[in-house]
Parts: sequence; structure tokens; C-alpha cells
Amino acid sequence: RLSTHLTKRGNIQVPTVFPEAVAAAAQVLKAAGPKAGVVVGGNVTLEEAWLAGQIAAKLGAPIDAAGGPVMRAITSALEARLGGWRMAAKLNQIPTAKTIVVVADDLEETHNVASVRVKDAVVRNGAKLIVIGALRSELVDFASVWIQPKAGEEGQASAALAAALGGGNASGTIADAVAILKAANIEDTVVVCAPNNVHAPTAGAMAGGAANLAVAIAGDAASERLLVLPPDVNSYGIIDAGANGDISEASTLLAIRDDITMRGFDTAGYESIIALDGILHPTAKAAAVVLAEGRAYATSGTYVQGDFRAQKLTPAIRPEGDAMPLFAVLQALAEALDIEVPGTPAGALEAIARNNAMYQPAADLLVGEGVKLDVATTGKGTSVAVPAASHEGDGLRVIASSDLYTAADAAALRHPEAERLHRYDRIQVSEADAARLSISDGDEIEIAAGDFRLRAAATVTDRVPAGAVFVSSLMQGGAVARLFLGDSLPTVQAGALTPA
Repeated sequence: RLSTHLTKRGNIQVPTVFPEAVAAAAQVLKAAGPKAGVVVGGNVTLEEAWLAGQIAAKLGAPIDAAGGPVMRAITSALEARLGGWRMAAKLNQIPTAKTIVVVADDLEETHNVASVRVKDAVVRNGAKLIVIGALRSELVDFASVWIQPKAGEEGQASAALAAALGGGNASGTIADAVAILKAANIEDTVVVCAPNNVHAPTAGAMAGGAANLAVAIAGDAASERLLVLPPDVNSYGIIDAGANGDISEASTLLAIRDDITMRGFDTAGYESIIALDGILHPTAKAAAVVLAEGRAYATSGTYVQGDFRAQKLTPAIRPEGDAMPLFAVLQALAEALDIEVPGTPAGALEAIARNNAMYQPAADLLVGEGVKLDVATTGKGTSVAVPAASHEGDGLRVIASSDLYTAADAAALRHPEAERLHRYDRIQVSEADAARLSISDGDEIEIAAGDFRLRAAATVTDRVPAGAVFVSSLMQGGAVARLFLGDSLPTVQAGALTPA
């Protein structure tokens, strides 16, 4: 954990008292002005993201979220079909549902609480479950029907099911799913989608296909039957805080609780970086100034969860050493830039509510588990074609998403024990491909595409379909993300390494 603030002197970063570090950061940002870009990580609070937005506005600079491209693909897909990106469905519809469709890479890994509620509905409430996913997830064992598309084509499979439900051709597992959905009561049906967190086109297709399915089920009431779970805990709140811009042209970066190298980007593309973080990851190591903050467990503020419930946070830990809560760091930086901002997260939330009345109940909340924001059904349901997936060349398709067990902070530090049981620091290979390529469980293997190389031990498993490999998006510092910067689904060559 970072416990001191740092400024760069020559090629080294040296401990610096907070006022001097803040002044140095402000000087860099003032010099950059509109050439700066601000990026916030997915677990900053609503209030912290709003403060970051005030700083960006003062500079005339854009602000984005770490998952911005993915979230824009998701929200655009929803707006095209529902007339808005906020959905009226609630997470508490899941355990009481009688028919559930899950569209995900692996819901158990990315949103395990929602996955538990789905299993509760099947076991305790007799729900019929339809799973759409290339990976053999734990939910498959609870499913009445498993539609297994090619890797990366969950969105297209969902759209095909929607078309079949509307009277199109159906066969195999799609026909089985249509039979279940036609017999279902609309009021007892819910579609749960967890879009891919790495590849924006795949995420958009998944959200779009799931929305098409909700439209086929409920028509103009589709918003009441669809839950699209965001990749990060506060993805939706960060959008409402205004972090939804294009920072691709920025020459100076203000990185707030985000390591851009985990998403395949290079720090060398920036003239200067200011980092606000609690760990010294590669982005922070490249920074001219590092302002140490206490990470999410030391914060006060608000998260907006997957069904638009505003959840108040209370600090569980104190920042270490000279580190400070992120809100306090942002407040000090704003003041150094001559911006007048509220002195507390509660004051910031009041300012947010003045501009967005939907947040007034959250601002009024003193105690409790949170409050569901008033999201009305859009009253629109339009089916829009989902583009066919494109892939690059021949080889094995790559499935990449987050996993449940790797510690994100440790992954950013490239710590060898980031996944302490060493399940997801391996490349997962299907049984069929392992036999074809003479790969055994535990072999050191390499996957390659162009100048990309990734080496790790292999896990041979029936979880992965033939013709694909699975790599955690957190493995080896997010190395696989470099394959997903384009529009097409990447493919790789794979093989066991010959011992020296």
C-alpha cells in the first residue's frame, strides 16, 4: 500500500509532503489544460467521480471511466432498443422468478451474488433457467436449456433466440428455449445479462441481444424484464457523474484509482501522468506525481449498483501513513486549481441531486441499506439487429473476462500470489484442443498472435469449448487486454513449450 505521496526528481520518485505534492500536481494539470484527460476507476464513488469531473471541467478536459468504451457500447445498445439505458427491473425479481435467461461469459465468476440468486430461484422456486454462454459455467448444471454459441457470440445467440421467439426458425437448444419462454408468464420472467468487461463490441452485442430478447418477451415493457449488470460496482453511477468522454487524444493523464496498463495501454504515450492511487502499479510508477489515497475500503460515498440502487458506504479502514481518503485528495487538488467544491461527500451528493433529481432520495438517506432510484419503464421496445461477430484469422478464439478469485490490486502489482490458489493464473484449454495439440494439464504453453506472446501453465478443462482458450482479464497484469483493442474477436495459435 502507498503510504507516502511521491514526486519525480529526475528518474526517481521521492517522498513529498502532501501540500507540495498537490501543488506539483496542480502545476502539471494547469500547464496541460484541455490537453489533459481524466480517467476514473470503476470503484470510485459517485461523489469522487463528480469531483474528478469538476477538475476536468476547470481544465476544459474530457473525463472517462476505465471501462468507458465497454459502457458506451452497452448503453448505446440499450438506448437503441429501449429508448434509454436505465432499466426498471430490480435484482429482487430474480429469486422469485419462474423463468430466467442468463446471458454471460460466466455469471458465477463476474457477479456471484446474482448467480446465487439465480440458483435460489431454480432450487427453491422451481424456476426454469436458460443459459446462453460459450463457457460451461456453474449455472449450466442448474439450467433446463444451455445454448452454447461459439466463443464471443453470446449476443448473436441471444438475438437468434429473440428472433425465434418472434416466429423465426428454431431448432436444437434454441427451439427448446422457445418452448420454455412461450409457456412462461411474462410477469415471472427476467433476462439477466452480464456483458463482457474486456471487449466493447462483444459487450454491446451481448447487451443488444439480451435487450432484443426482453423485447420479444415483454414488448414495450422490456425495461421491466431486463437486468444488465455492469462490469464494475459503480459503472452506472460514474456515467451519471459525467465520466463518459473521449480521452484518446490527451497528452497528460490524471489517473484516479486506475492502472491503464491493465487495459492494454502504454504509459509512454503521455507527456506526463498524475496518479491518485493506493498502490504503486505501473501507471503510478510512470507518474510525475503520485497522491496516495486509501482505496475503496477507506472511502465514504455512494455506489449505484446494477439495478440502480444507491448504496451508502462507510469507511472500514483508515488510510496508511500519509495517505488520505480519495475524496479529500480530490478536494485538495480541486482547491489547488481554484475550484470551489463541497467539503464532504454528503455535500457533493447534494450538488449532484440539484442537477439530477433522481439522486435526491439518496441525498436524503441518513441510514439504511440504500435506496432504489426511481427508474421508470421507458415504454419502448424495439428489436434491432445485432451485427455478426468478426474474428481475426484462423486459430483458437480467446475468451477473456474477470474471475472471482484474483485480487485486483495484487494483479495490478503483478504479484505472483494475486490468485493464491493458482486457478486463474493459467491458460484454460478445452479437452479436445489439448488432445489435438498434445497439451497436458500443467504444461507450460504459449498463445501467440502477431507480436503478442503470453506464457503460462495450462489447465485442461471441459469449461472451455473446443476452438477457444480462456484467459482471465486479470492474469499477468491484464496482459490479454492487448488482444482486444480492435473490433474483431482475436484468435491465437497455442502450443506446449519444448523444455530447454
